[in-house]
Amino acid sequence: MKRRDFSKTLLAAGLAAPPVLGPTSALATISNDDDDAFERFVRMQLVLSTGLVTITWLLLLYPVLLGLNFQRTVPRFLLWRAALGTLLLGLQHAPFSRRFRGSLLLGNVVLMSNMLLVLPLLARPPQPNRTFVANDAYEYAHPGKPKPVKFAGLPARSQLDKQPVIGTARVNDKGEVGLVIPPLSMKLQF
Repeated sequence: MKRRDFSKTLLAAGLAAPPVLGPTSALATISNDDDDAFERFVRMQLVLSTGLVTITWLLLLYPVLLGLNFQRTVPRFLLWRAALGTLLLGLQHAPFSRRFRGSLLLGNVVLMSNMLLVLPLLARPPQPNRTFVANDAYEYAHPGKPKPVKFAGLPARSQLDKQPVIGTARVNDKGEVGLVIPPLSMKLQF
């Protein structure tokens, strides 16, 4: 076979064959429909043994009832990501385990309907600065500070102490409150 004929045959085979390495519509569809895509701002949804729960409020039962509204999207971070400094957006956020290493146990966390309640065990809990919630593979970071709120129909503290504990709350030296809620934490009582 002559060199010129071989080149024409190769060119014709390349034009007739489907692209192997180039992008195809099938590949584009797969990447667009990926359910595991990481979204940075989301509503806080906790994975519990009872299922997936979308949280609307976080209440701290201090002497004055403090609350954070979670009915909006909040920043979400991966718990297992490496701390890479300030290279990219969101990576300057220190990992949860580093921020709460050596922190004090603030209290227990209970779930009432779609609200998280922190029941402090300390006699004089420190004024909270910011609040972070760790659950499953994610950390939710509310950008605001807890503010005084009023809720009608909230059970008495003695009744709330009888509720199943789904997690713990810790406070560090900066006043940041970290809630640790394992995904399979609720214990069924028979």
